[in-house]
Amino acid sequence: MTDSTQTAIPRGPGGMALFSLFAMAAILVMGFFLHQRISELEVARGDTAPPVLIVDYDQVFASFPSDATDDQMESLILNLNQRIIGLQEAGYLVLSADAVLGAPNSLRVSADYLLSKEDDDE
Repeated sequence: MTDSTQTAIPRGPGGMALFSLFAMAAILVMGFFLHQRISELEVARGDTAPPVLIVDYDQVFASFPSDATDDQMESLILNLNQRIIGLQEAGYLVLSADAVLGAPNSLRVSADYLLSKEDDDE
């Protein structure tokens, strides 16, 4: 017959402690690889921010001829949009002056440039 009393068997570290150690090691390894990937992206992107230009629509619209017909106004607005898209495609970040709290005047795009014809770029 077997004895109904059981003797305590000494055990090593508990399962939770072992799991915690494994989890911490996994987090450290993932953190290392994440840091490596972020560093690679920063190098690939470069540390330079895109150049910024500011468009003051109030100034641009004030430059429109006061006697312009609807067709002329539509043409002026289409030309304005094309100029802004051209700046964007050239790598500029174009912001509306209404969305900027403060910036040097040197970042503002002149209304004359925005209202000029595409052929005047050269």
